[in-house]
Amino acid sequence: MRILGFALILVVLGCSNTKEPTRERPSYVISEDSMAILIAEHYVLNTISQDREVRKKRLTDFVKIDQKQLYDSFNITQAKFDTSMQYYLEDYRDMIKLHQTAMELLSARMAELKATGADSARIEPKISLEKLEARNKEG
Repeated sequence: MRILGFALILVVLGCSNTKEPTRERPSYVISEDSMAILIAEHYVLNTISQDREVRKKRLTDFVKIDQKQLYDSFNITQAKFDTSMQYYLEDYRDMIKLHQTAMELLSARMAELKATGADSARIEPKISLEKLEARNKEG
């Protein structure tokens, strides 16, 4: 009985010390650097779409257009972004790393805005609320 207990302990200890294999990123998945930038831009666009003025003035469709332009600038589609996001979500450590990188990018942009003495420390995406309003008046 003691031999069986000792063998069981050896098996458990032997299994717990094995390293997890590293995942190799498939070619259809967006690189980590690009994905971090995309996530940071998504945070900004999502914040804008949640803004009271944007919703009140019914400008959320223009935010969706900006999201498509973001994908176009990276030469990807929504489907590729979603597939890549699913890949990174399968390993929480990958997702945490991407999130931290995205937060660092946003923090650097925020510090840059503050250093330049901008009226507002608000992080702007590639388009501003004023441009959204101008588009709404045109269309």
